[in-house]
Amino acid sequence: MVVNPSTAQARVLIDALIRFGVRDAVLCPGSRSAPLAMALARAEADGQLRLHVRIDERSAGYLALGLAKASALPVPIVVTSGTAVANLHPAVVEASYAGVPLMVLSADRPAVLRGVGAPQTIDQIKIFGDDVRLFVEVAQAGVDVGQVAYWRSLAARAAAVATEPADPGPVHVNLPFAQPLLPDTEGDGASSEGADAAGSAFPEALSGREGDVSWISPFSPAPSDVALADVLEGMGFAGIPERTLVVVGDIPDVAWDGGAKVAYLADACLWPIVAEPSAAMHRAPTWLPAGSSVVAAGEWMRDHRPDLVISVGKVGLTRQVSGLLRSSRAHLAIDPTPRWSDPGRSASAVLIGSVPIPPQRGQDERGVRIPAAPTPWLRDWRAASDSALAAVDATLDEQERLAGLHVARHVWQMASDSTSLYLGSSWSMRQVYATARPRAGLRVLSNRGVNGIDGVVSSAWGAALAHHADVGGPTIALMGDLTFLHDTNGLLAPREEPPPPLTLVVSDNNGGGIFSQLEQGQPAHRQHFERVFGTPHRLDLEQIARGFGVSAATVSDLDQLQGALAQVQDSATRSHGRAVSLIVATTMPRFEEAALLGRMQSAVDAALS
Repeated sequence: MVVNPSTAQARVLIDALIRFGVRDAVLCPGSRSAPLAMALARAEADGQLRLHVRIDERSAGYLALGLAKASALPVPIVVTSGTAVANLHPAVVEASYAGVPLMVLSADRPAVLRGVGAPQTIDQIKIFGDDVRLFVEVAQAGVDVGQVAYWRSLAARAAAVATEPADPGPVHVNLPFAQPLLPDTEGDGASSEGADAAGSAFPEALSGREGDVSWISPFSPAPSDVALADVLEGMGFAGIPERTLVVVGDIPDVAWDGGAKVAYLADACLWPIVAEPSAAMHRAPTWLPAGSSVVAAGEWMRDHRPDLVISVGKVGLTRQVSGLLRSSRAHLAIDPTPRWSDPGRSASAVLIGSVPIPPQRGQDERGVRIPAAPTPWLRDWRAASDSALAAVDATLDEQERLAGLHVARHVWQMASDSTSLYLGSSWSMRQVYATARPRAGLRVLSNRGVNGIDGVVSSAWGAALAHHADVGGPTIALMGDLTFLHDTNGLLAPREEPPPPLTLVVSDNNGGGIFSQLEQGQPAHRQHFERVFGTPHRLDLEQIARGFGVSAATVSDLDQLQGALAQVQDSATRSHGRAVSLIVATTMPRFEEAALLGRMQSAVDAALS
């Protein structure tokens, strides 16, 4: 076979990743990355993976992130050299802080072309700094024997680091490609970039190990179980503290099975759970709807201050919950990785990768006895949750004008059990936090690594592709108008690629609604608020979506919203329901909704007092 070194290297790397388990790859067009592009196209034609092509690197990075987040598999994003690589940094940062196995494969100029003003050449060495778990500068391919093992080992190692259970995250592989960049080049292939004998037959077989197995198969031992009695004893408790509250933030529900163990622990010990929407706790027996509103009820909380707070994952969606952690008498932090979340620096004990195992009810293990019936503590919290949820619903039902809170509540209630819900990390997440109730199904994801509004459309698109491939269900992405506008290029997908069943639901209040309920939204700062915080866009989001070929509709009241959501659910149950659509919900002005939120919390306070 006549193949040049760049082509050989690219084909081997892609084959090695496929053998490791890669099923999806994202590609942005470019010249220097041509060897990888051709290798990916070849693999797609052979049915080995799904290739997703995008022209905007920033959106492409988040598409890969969504695919990796929902599938827990490594997803490579391939870009050319120069600013194309720099455009991936926001997605890399999110993947780093959220523990998502994103793989950046960046093409680069050979070393002889760096630092001499060659076009589209920047310093790509460790361009992402500490935001990647691994950086590799790959040696330029030549015709020496022994390179195939190097390439295959390198690809397997990079994928293994990205998916390491103890600390998953993004990796960066930088590939300097010399000309010729395309396969099967005739002639000797000599070029000004120093490649020699490029057109000759490659001196060794490009194939890997027999049976299509990975070059390396890493094994990571599971964290050992830790007895609850040992943890409590180490924290100075003589027995099980009845007045314990479990606070759960964002956790990787696919890559880590600790979520189910946390639900079991809380149920066994009869501890109430206050959990953010992306914690996947809404099926847990002791999860409390409207838990964030209960914690915000100051008078009630003064009488129900816990003796122990257990935080799990990345917490801190609301200031009240963060304040509870900072003021806790004892705080145990549980996290899947060594990068544990403790923003208030209040944790006195940390468990990494493990969840305490409680004794069976009725058993006594060194003074740790599990009660056999609901305790007064749990009954109080459940009663408070019921009262708070009733107050929330009553306040919203009295409000005739459509609010973002209405949108969040009805999306949560009307989504089918097989639906994946992708939430914008700003106000949409908080609106669901305040209004959600127990659900039998519904998977919830969000970009909670750094809580930015970047790339949510693209992330949801990628997650929808992975979710549909996994369980066949649809995805609904709920976000605000600025979050949508920040990533409209996420709608720009090739017509040749089948779209996922994805519905974008956008609460449109013409600007930055989250700021209206913060300090800058107070009357004293109104003079400059709209200019520097509110940032009204005054755009027709429906027409923008239609410009990208996406079907769209605008609703302005509750009946229209319910009808549109019902139509989405009906479409998703039919075989031809695989399409991307947009529902724009025109909601009340931002300050009116901030006032509504205040009335809602006042109603909760009154109900609990």
